[in-house]
Amino acid sequence: MGNVVPVFKLCACESDDIEPLANVLIVGAGFGGLGCAHALANSYDASSLAITLVDSRDYFSIAATWQFVWTGCAALEQTKWPLAEAAHELPGVDIRPNTTIRSLDLQSRTAMLKDGGTLGYDYLVLAPGVVSDGASIPGLNEAAVDLSDIQHVERAKQELEGFIATAKAANESKPMFLVTIAAVPYKCPPMPFEVALLVDQELRTAGVREAVRVALSCPVPFPVAGPPPNPASEVLLPLLAERGIEWMPEHTPKDVRKSVHGWRVSFDNGAELDANTIFAVFPQRAPDLFAAAGLTNPRGFIPVDLLTNRLEDKGASSKNVFAIGDACSAMLPKQGVQ
Repeated sequence: MGNVVPVFKLCACESDDIEPLANVLIVGAGFGGLGCAHALANSYDASSLAITLVDSRDYFSIAATWQFVWTGCAALEQTKWPLAEAAHELPGVDIRPNTTIRSLDLQSRTAMLKDGGTLGYDYLVLAPGVVSDGASIPGLNEAAVDLSDIQHVERAKQELEGFIATAKAANESKPMFLVTIAAVPYKCPPMPFEVALLVDQELRTAGVREAVRVALSCPVPFPVAGPPPNPASEVLLPLLAERGIEWMPEHTPKDVRKSVHGWRVSFDNGAELDANTIFAVFPQRAPDLFAAAGLTNPRGFIPVDLLTNRLEDKGASSKNVFAIGDACSAMLPKQGVQ
C-alpha cells in the first residue's frame, strides 16, 4: 500500500489546496479505503489532516481466500484480519470498525450513523465495495451459493460435499454442477474460472469426476480482457476444455426454479439447464445508501470522472467527494475484496 498515490493528487488536487485541519472521512476498509488511508497518513504532515476510516465490520477479508475454506484447507476465521492490526501502518488515523453509515447529506457534508451519531467531513472518499443483488433473477437467491458473500462460504462447503455424495449415489444420469456468472461487471473477473477448476479438482479427488458434469456459463462472449481471442481467453478456455468443463458463453440466467434434479435454470437465449448445485456470481451494485443519496446510475454504480475519481458533477456539494474501487462505474477490473 505504500505506493498508493495520495487521493488528493489522484484527484488532480495539490497538497496546498487541502484545507488546514481538513477532516477526511473514508467509507470502507477494503483495499481502496485502507490504501487511501495509508497514503494520506504517510504522505502529509499529521497536523494538516484528521482522517477517519469507518467500516461496518471489524475485519478485512479477501474473497480469493475463501476457496481455501470450501475446499477444506482453512477455517473461515483464518481468512479474516482484524482492522485493529492495521493501526501501526496508519499513524494518526481514527479507525472505527463496526460503524455503519445510515445516510449521507452532501449539502451539509455529514454522514449519519446507524447508532444515531454523525460524522462531519471536508473531504469524503467512498470505498464501500459492492453488494450482491439477486432480486432481478427470480429464484437465484434461494438456489445458488453467492461466491462474493462471506456469509455463503460455509454453505459452499456444505453444498460441495452434498454434491459429491449425490454423485457417489448416482446411477445413469450425471449430476450437474453449474458455476454461473449472472451479470457483468463483477469483482475479480477470473474468479469463476478458478472456482470451476477447483470444483473439478475436488470432484477428481473424491473419485466422482467421470460421473458428473461441470459447466460454466457467462452472459458475454468472455468476461476478462474483452471479447475472445485475447491473452486471458487463450489460457483459460483451453484449461476448461482440458478438464471437460462445459463453457457456455452468452447465457444470461433469466430465472431459476425447483426441478426433479434440484434446479432448472432458464437463460435469456431460450436454453434451459437442470443443475443439482449452483455456485453463482450474483448481479452486483453499490450498497443501498448510495442510491438513496442519489449517487448511483441506473446500473447501481457510482459514476466518477475516470481521470480523477471525483463524483460526476452534482454541484458544489460533490466537489470534495471521491469514489474508488468496485462501487465505481468505471471500465476497470473489479478487485474481489470484501
